[in-house]
Amino acid sequence: MPSHLPGAAPLANDFVLRAPDYRPGDAAVHTRDAVRLCSNENPYGDAQRLRELWSRAADLHIGHYPDNGYPALHQALARLHGLAPDHVLVGNGSSELLTLVARAYLGPGRTAVRSSDSFALFSVVSRLVGAEVAEVPSVRYGHDAGALAAASARAQVLFIDNPCNPTGRYLPAAEVEALLRATPRSVLVVVDEAYAEYVTAPDYGSCTGLVGEFPNLLIVRTLSKAYGLAGLRVGYCIGSPAVLRMLERLRPPFSVNSFAAQVALAALADQRFVADCRTRNEAERRRIESHPRVAACLAAPGCANFVFLHSPHAARLHARLKEHGVHVLAFPDAPSYLRVTVGTREENQRFLDAFEAAARDLDRPHTRHPEHKEQP
Repeated sequence: MPSHLPGAAPLANDFVLRAPDYRPGDAAVHTRDAVRLCSNENPYGDAQRLRELWSRAADLHIGHYPDNGYPALHQALARLHGLAPDHVLVGNGSSELLTLVARAYLGPGRTAVRSSDSFALFSVVSRLVGAEVAEVPSVRYGHDAGALAAASARAQVLFIDNPCNPTGRYLPAAEVEALLRATPRSVLVVVDEAYAEYVTAPDYGSCTGLVGEFPNLLIVRTLSKAYGLAGLRVGYCIGSPAVLRMLERLRPPFSVNSFAAQVALAALADQRFVADCRTRNEAERRRIESHPRVAACLAAPGCANFVFLHSPHAARLHARLKEHGVHVLAFPDAPSYLRVTVGTREENQRFLDAFEAAARDLDRPHTRHPEHKEQP
């Protein structure tokens, strides 16, 4: 038989071909001397409590499939938030859960609403199922709650990240509740709280206490950030049992592996670790933001584990930082912005030293582009 049969290649759906790509941080940055500040990971994630669990992997019967209902993990998450287990669904990271939302509630002829400066994956998962995406202009790099509520009247899903990624802005709890009251109950309101554990602002609050009042509310959370489990891919969502049943119908079986589920249980039991990470992150984020060079470029004050910068020289700063072995996130579609993850004190100092050197170099007349005379 011929090894290749003639004919056209299989054609994907048009909306898949038209959907934007999602660009995560540079996952290839794993060299010994590199400082990886491009993916909003918790630099303290490889804690001793997790290393000890690796040594007990043989006790997990990994030759068997996990219990697809993940009862222990559901119960632990429900206890953490004061809910019944049927209000919780786990998945292979929050990205899988957002994909399930799009598959269940969006499609051709349907519309999702998001802020223009919100998490890019909201648009990607929506367009991959053929839905339209209505982008509401952000206000000072944050959500315009009134405009989002108005736009949702013609939509099926409203996506909100609180805090926002990549800008670091947040909606106070009172504004989120007002937004929920102004949004039609026929619209699924998805609130992505990936960075909620990091926020210390007194007017911020999770939506978990509102799920009983708003059956159209779905909260998506992750153990990739403050819990330090990015490499194991464990996420969960909180909402009404009716909505979760729709997502569960679409979730691939055994999408969370046995070892990840076991580590997640250990991580949830160690809230002191999360509190310690929050304290250390807050101190280091403020130290970064107060550096004179960074402060001059700060686009918006942050509240999570990253800093959002604006400079007409962002592309050149990004390149110079890489030359110093410091990797931050650039945005090809918004080339004057950078996002910098808060790392350990040593990593952050490497960034600050490299940023100072890069900015100082750009101050020299022979390196300055003639149309940009201001400092970075």
